[in-house]
Amino acid sequence: MMWLHEFSDLAVVPILPVVGSLLVFIIGGVLTLLAGLFTMRRETLRQVRAFLWTQKWGLLVLILLGFVLMQGVAAVWEWRRNKDVPPIAVTGEWRLFRGSLARAGWADSRPGPHGGGVQWTAERSTQCYSSPAIVGDYVLATISDGRDARIVSVDARSGERIWSAAPSGYRTTFSSPVVARARLVCGEGLHHTPNSRVVCFDLSQGFPRLAWEFATDSHVECTPVIDGDRVFVNAGDDGVYCLNLFGDGDQRIAWHLSGTDFPDAETALAVAHERVYVGLGRGGSALCVLDAGTGRELRRLPMPFLVFAPPAIDGDRLLIGMGNGNYLEQPTGAAGEVRCLDRHTLETLWSVSTSSPVLASVVIDRDQVIFTCTDGALHCVQIDGAPVAQWTAPATVLAAPAVTDVMVYCISSDGVLTGLDRARLMPVWQTRLGAPGHYVSSPVIAHGHIYVGTPHDGLVCVGDPSTSADSDSTLGGNQIVPETKRIHLLCSAAKNRD
Repeated sequence: MMWLHEFSDLAVVPILPVVGSLLVFIIGGVLTLLAGLFTMRRETLRQVRAFLWTQKWGLLVLILLGFVLMQGVAAVWEWRRNKDVPPIAVTGEWRLFRGSLARAGWADSRPGPHGGGVQWTAERSTQCYSSPAIVGDYVLATISDGRDARIVSVDARSGERIWSAAPSGYRTTFSSPVVARARLVCGEGLHHTPNSRVVCFDLSQGFPRLAWEFATDSHVECTPVIDGDRVFVNAGDDGVYCLNLFGDGDQRIAWHLSGTDFPDAETALAVAHERVYVGLGRGGSALCVLDAGTGRELRRLPMPFLVFAPPAIDGDRLLIGMGNGNYLEQPTGAAGEVRCLDRHTLETLWSVSTSSPVLASVVIDRDQVIFTCTDGALHCVQIDGAPVAQWTAPATVLAAPAVTDVMVYCISSDGVLTGLDRARLMPVWQTRLGAPGHYVSSPVIAHGHIYVGTPHDGLVCVGDPSTSADSDSTLGGNQIVPETKRIHLLCSAAKNRD
């Protein structure tokens, strides 16, 4: 198994010049041979081919050796790219998607920014579909170059990479890392990635070491949940797993429910009070309640739409979003719904119909429910379902909002982040994150900044902690919405609310 870094084995570094020289020698020899072949007479060329055929096994060994050496150089080169820092103790946890069952994405009590542009960009020119995890002073996320993926940890204040790690052949994923008990767990793969894995890294020494990996029969877009010594994760068409966080491979599976009975289990699930809440998509369209200890199905509540939004829980209330679309396809007449259930009885307390699917997690905070729809609508309703305010972004919205006590942050597919006054959903600040694209990473608020992944420019930190709602700023990245634009947005919000 390959790690992209190995801090303890410093003896590997001096071999780089030797291996590099050997590779240059091999490549030069091959080029010389090819040039000679083009200048040979036909009879001579026939003799050379005959000779090479007699030496085919030796040549095959040389080719394989060269391939292994090149892979080794690539791995060591990646190791050397990692920041040379002493081990960093893991402080804090991020056990589930968005950090809590409320799904607000607010990691600390510091106010969110009211202005400022992009403060730093980490892992430029990569794709970051995952939602960041905040662990102490560090931001963790999965990134991809379009083929291979890795998990990175960057300094929350500077964006400097602390470490980068991945098992061999780790593939692009929508799954987000979670951290608890000095272990990091994440999924692998997008919707059509077969035999995807759940991977676990040991962070107890201050840097990641692969603890275990578990292969499923489908994809693992789901962000896992760490609950005690257990890992709960959906695996697409392979159903639902409960894995043991510690122990050896023979005892990895605590229980497994097949995809035949639990089809299209895609979304991040919720675990509370020894109950597991699972949303099902195509072929299922239901909310299922499982016993966390045994996996036994306790209840199944059919839904009118596909349930792709991660469940949110606050006390006795359970909120789910749903719709008849996905991140790439919005059929004609697409619609959705947000439903509030009694967590114990699954009785519907209220529901709100929407004109487009609700794919991102619903947020519950301070007796309010805040959620986005794919058509760009941002809704705020009371905990009893009574409407409070609505605002519509100028483009598609695929990510969940991030919410503080006074602000709501929404990212649209035109690459713009909008900060809104929570009381009325009035825009007070906008800044551009990058070029238009599929912004599926949900933002997280910490240290007075906003952290979010982008489809083109890796992981970004946005917003100035020193700003306030009435800060002066200029266009071009550090922008409060200019007055003419703000009037237009306020009128739009008022029209939407009416």
